Amino acid sequence: ASVKFNHGFGKETDAVARGAAMMRISHDGRFLAIASAAGEPAKHLFLFDISKLNGGGMTATDGLVADLPIKDDEVLTAVGWSLDNQFLHVLTNAKSGKRTTLHRFILTGEKNGLKQMGRGAFLEETGLDFAIAPTETNAYVLVASEKGSRLTTVDMELVKAAGDTPEKALLSPGAVDIDGSGLSLALSPNGQRIAIVSNEDGASVLRILDAQTGAIMSTPKLPLGVI
Repeated sequence: ASVKFNHGFGKETDAVARGAAMMRISHDGRFLAIASAAGEPAKHLFLFDISKLNGGGMTATDGLVADLPIKDDEVLTAVGWSLDNQFLHVLTNAKSGKRTTLHRFILTGEKNGLKQMGRGAFLEETGLDFAIAPTETNAYVLVASEKGSRLTTVDMELVKAAGDTPEKALLSPGAVDIDGSGLSLALSPNGQRIAIVSNEDGASVLRILDAQTGAIMSTPKLPLGVI
């Protein structure tokens, strides 16, 4: 089965080219979320029922999320599911200025509808990628910095709180500076390790961090060009 889209998924400098989480399957394998940084966000977030997708005949229009409550001045950057598969988290960036916002939505059960659950939270930073802890207590957000990139945490209670306007979050006191331009991150299934890929002088470098302490762990040196 295949689906044809009538648009691209972003430029070479956009999230998809960096390997950020623009496509994620829910943990139970039922749903596929796909986001595109091209065009307006409300037109480029897709949710597919994988069983129907495998059956063939689905179009991009069938998967398009209608009435997505994200402002037109925001660009989709990454998506991620909660461990219980009920919530889809979406990271956006402002089209102008430094502001990255973490949104939380619940599946309505009606086609591929989403409903906002929580006010969300924003950082006055440029977001690169993110992951949600299995306990859904923290979000790990990779942001750009003057020296390269930085890993910070966001308290999910801010994101889940009732309201219509995202709450401002600050960089965590234990934010970890990462050499090179951050590309993407991934969290281990047990939530104990974070893998971050960054670009250093044109080469991709992998780092593994302890999620609790932020300490960079010793890893075997990979040959240039493996990542």
